[in-house]
Amino acid sequence: MYLTTEKDLADFCLKLKSSPTLAVDTEFVRERTYYHKLGLIQVSDGRNCAAIDPIQISNLEPFLDLIRNQNTVKVFHAARQDLEILHRLCNTLIRPVFDTQIAASVVGWGSQISFAKIVNKVLGKKIDKSETYTDWCQRPLSERQIEYALDDVRLLFPVYENLKKVLKSLEREEWLQGEFVSLEDPENFKAPNLEKLYMRIKNIRTLAP
Repeated sequence: MYLTTEKDLADFCLKLKSSPTLAVDTEFVRERTYYHKLGLIQVSDGRNCAAIDPIQISNLEPFLDLIRNQNTVKVFHAARQDLEILHRLCNTLIRPVFDTQIAASVVGWGSQISFAKIVNKVLGKKIDKSETYTDWCQRPLSERQIEYALDDVRLLFPVYENLKKVLKSLEREEWLQGEFVSLEDPENFKAPNLEKLYMRIKNIRTLAP
């Protein structure tokens, strides 16, 4: 499902309102800007799945209300950049969070495992990477691009369910709490001092005045 109107977004989010767990992903561009330029948001509760167009929908509050809900676990893979984007939209911390990349490391599947590798390991599927370099802020998006993006949350949900079982069998569920602390630390999502951003330019001190 591809959502391009506020009404469609509100109707869809109503279906997810009582969901205990949501798989979430974002597509963005960050080539010539300091902040990410958001192009698409994908969300699934394991049954319902949608791609939300933040370029065509200016009011994202129905979705933001879902991820502000602290009774709902938000599942990501390699969550940091997604959380930076969503924190800026919500102006609040997103919690509780479950990061499948971190969880995979805890169960011994390797550090910083890619989503493609974890999907192949858990589900035996190979992800189509043909749209990897899509400009997600360009419109219109093709049906193929939308389906590609939706697969990120369609497949994330069963990966999450599998990881929970593995964590339980290894008795490592409690290990994760410490691992996820940084993802819920407000210090990591503070807005930068705009007047000092230039100091982050590589080799700034070597440049001529």
